[in-house]
Amino acid sequence: ENKSGIIGAGFFINEDGYIITNHHVVQDGYGNTVSASRIRVKTKYGYAYDVVSIDITPDFYGLDIAILKINQKISSFVCTHLKGNLFGS
Repeated sequence: ENKSGIIGAGFFINEDGYIITNHHVVQDGYGNTVSASRIRVKTKYGYAYDVVSIDITPDFYGLDIAILKINQKISSFVCTHLKGNLFGS
C-alpha cells in the first residue's frame, strides 16, 4: 500500500524480504517513483512492513515491474529457483 492510499498486489520472491510488484503501483500521479519510505506492505494475514528500497533497474525498462525490499525474513514466499539459481540474485 502506498501511504497515499494506492493499493496494489505483489508477492515475496525469497526469504530475504524481496517483493515483486508492478511499477505503476509505486508511482505517484505524475509517473514518478515514490520514495520507499512512503510504501507499506500489508499481507493477507495482517502483517505490515515498511519498504526500505525500490529497484527499477534498467533491466526492467519498458516493463511494469518493480522489486521492493523489506528488512524482515519471510518464511512463506513464491519458489523462484531456476536451475539452481535464485531469481534476483
